[in-house]
Amino acid sequence: MNPSLCFSFVPESDLHHIPTMTVWDTLEFAYNCKAGYGTRDPAAHVTHILQVLGLLHVSKSIVGNDLIRGVSGGERRRVSIGEMWVSHVKLLLADHLTDGLDSA
Repeated sequence: MNPSLCFSFVPESDLHHIPTMTVWDTLEFAYNCKAGYGTRDPAAHVTHILQVLGLLHVSKSIVGNDLIRGVSGGERRRVSIGEMWVSHVKLLLADHLTDGLDSA
């Protein structure tokens, strides 16, 4: 079994995003890098992840960073979680998983 498909790690910082990509493109790119092209229907899987994480309404918004306005900090944190979760891993490890998320 490929070790990269066993687990994934969500770092504490959300600085690794490409700020000009949309939320949808970010998750689709992560899926294609980790799960491989053509392995499953990426659109259906990305849509499911966006729904579960409450990001479907911002799927066409850019992720952004400190210099480029994009989604909120909490939404950016959920994009980080989605990036690591999108590849069908068995175990998701996270450093300060709920930092930056609001209670809503």
